Amino acid sequence: YERYLGSYLCLTTQGKGEIKMESSTYKKVKSVACYYGYDQAIVAIEELSELQKELCKMVRGLGDHAHLSEEMADVYVMLEQLKIIYEVDPEEIEKQMNEKLDRQLFRIWAEESSDEVSEMFCKEQESKKDKVGFK
Repeated sequence: YERYLGSYLCLTTQGKGEIKMESSTYKKVKSVACYYGYDQAIVAIEELSELQKELCKMVRGLGDHAHLSEEMADVYVMLEQLKIIYEVDPEEIEKQMNEKLDRQLFRIWAEESSDEVSEMFCKEQESKKDKVGFK
């Protein structure tokens, strides 16, 4: 176990990937990611599918929180590995998350506001789509 932990710390992230994760957990994630490499993308898809199945069970009242927690942990581990393997900057992810959350919060506010505000929001979104070439 220890030799794998030390031997496969192969990628240098220079500050990437360690955000909000204890270093011992990060070392384990990085060791696994470096050992298996790009093959982990397939495993990530499988883990996402298992989480999807468990969420469906939860909606139907057939799931349990312990299994949901386990599947969520699997997905978190895989996402952390993908950040390492594909050298994705965690700060960029956080930036994207904040932009998406701000947009959704504005949509919620627009839904609860007058039709005039909702109309204004829709026009704003259409103009953004036009700027980037969406139809």
